Amino acid sequence: MSFSHARAEWTRRGPRFILDGLHVGRGETQLDIGRAQLQVAMYSGLLPGQPLTELKIRDLALTLVQDEDGRWKVIGLPGQDSPITPLDRLEGFGWLPVEKARLAIRAPLLKIEMNMPRIDARVRVNGPRVRVGMSAWIERGDPPLSAVLEFQRRRRDGLLWVGGDKLLLAHWSPVLAAVGIAPEKGTADIALWTELRDQRISQVTVKARIRQARLRASKPLEPADGKGTAEALAFDEIRASARWSRWTHFPTSSW
Repeated sequence: MSFSHARAEWTRRGPRFILDGLHVGRGETQLDIGRAQLQVAMYSGLLPGQPLTELKIRDLALTLVQDEDGRWKVIGLPGQDSPITPLDRLEGFGWLPVEKARLAIRAPLLKIEMNMPRIDARVRVNGPRVRVGMSAWIERGDPPLSAVLEFQRRRRDGLLWVGGDKLLLAHWSPVLAAVGIAPEKGTADIALWTELRDQRISQVTVKARIRQARLRASKPLEPADGKGTAEALAFDEIRASARWSRWTHFPTSSW
């Protein structure tokens, strides 16, 4: 590890070093991180299973991309073009907090294209196991959407939980547009559990409570019998529970 400038300060957790021009590794495997904070956890780091240090990185521009084959990947991590993945190189630092990052989601198969102006995350790499906790804001001042991921890099399998309370539906319209819904108002409490197999979504279970909502179809409805159909729906409260699965032995999926 090398850096061009360092400044130290004392915190309740122990010494913290603000590093400029940080480089990790050498040669082709070197990661150019730039500015970061290295926290030494003098007290909690002495507990079994707890890392002694954590490296905080700020202001990343990340993109979550779904490829044509349905697999998901993250673009924008420091040193991603290196022969060694950045997670392998940064594993020794313990926890990796990511603060004030931006996240873009590009999923052509799901017809989702959206941008989140801020996410905060904590990442822990332990060999093939990766754990991530994240909070994301779609608009400044909105309640955050939380997510927890546990992923096995060798098998490329994992479990993901996503949830939030009092989410403003109108601000999450890019996600709902994928199922043909354009929300005009309303709030939602949502919990979603997802299983990943080979970096693909294999099963989704969702529970939702939606209140004081008005929803409309994102495109005009054309009923087969030619009769008129309401394109907007308003209600005080609705509770829903659903599960979607991708069958491994059949070409179709089902709810």
